[in-house]
Amino acid sequence: MKKILILTSTLFLFGLTLFGQGKTDKINLKEGQTIKMTTTTKTDMQQAKRGDMKTDMTMVSEFVVKGVSTDGYKIEATVKSAKMNFEGFGMKSEYDSQDPEKQGGQMAQGFKNIIGKAKSLQLSNSGEVADEEEATGGGMMRMMGGGSAATALEGAFVLIPKDIEVGKKWRTTKEEDGLKIITEYTFQGMMSPTMANLTAKQQTKGSVAGGRGGAFTSVINNLTQMTLVVDVTNGLITMKDMTSKDSSSTEMGDETYESTGTTVTSVTCELQ
Repeated sequence: MKKILILTSTLFLFGLTLFGQGKTDKINLKEGQTIKMTTTTKTDMQQAKRGDMKTDMTMVSEFVVKGVSTDGYKIEATVKSAKMNFEGFGMKSEYDSQDPEKQGGQMAQGFKNIIGKAKSLQLSNSGEVADEEEATGGGMMRMMGGGSAATALEGAFVLIPKDIEVGKKWRTTKEEDGLKIITEYTFQGMMSPTMANLTAKQQTKGSVAGGRGGAFTSVINNLTQMTLVVDVTNGLITMKDMTSKDSSSTEMGDETYESTGTTVTSVTCELQ
């Protein structure tokens, strides 16, 4: 019995040692590597005055490491394919970038502007992403249903604090485009010597303007629950499941539209 206890304790300490030695304190990628990201998003929204809206979208993107410097990485981001079903405002529509018979309508035009169009991003060692086209006045290429390419890449990494213990928490705060995003992570332990399990709670709150000349303003208050699997050797989130309780109101002209609902998102990343 004593031998079993000693062996168990040794294996536990060995696992902690591997975690401490293998965990990176910065993003760790190599030139030529590709992150293949698959994102599935399902929304079910109830909108006062406008009716319900449901979407079901799958998007595949690739992020290629084109260069490495002391400050971080030059990344080429490309949306490779997308499928989406939309139901709302009294109509139904379907889009599939790989099916010519499902590429009509206004929704198709939106996807046409992003699929297969490479863009340059700058990824810092700490996981922050800058859009080079945005910085030079080229504007932000929006991925329908998933924000920008910069937002998608930034959401693919998390750096775990050194010497974190099981059950301990840490918090990050970010302010961007009128929104304040607070995320509280909990370290749930190691699934293997290189893979960590995290859970997280996130609140996104604030107001954003959109449309030409700020034609509408949305006040947002979203609460999100997450489960994540993270490769501690490079900071890449290999799997992330999220459920968001969404609440917003949009002012457009003299009208105010209230909206509530749920968004379920699953993201997988494979480093090739």
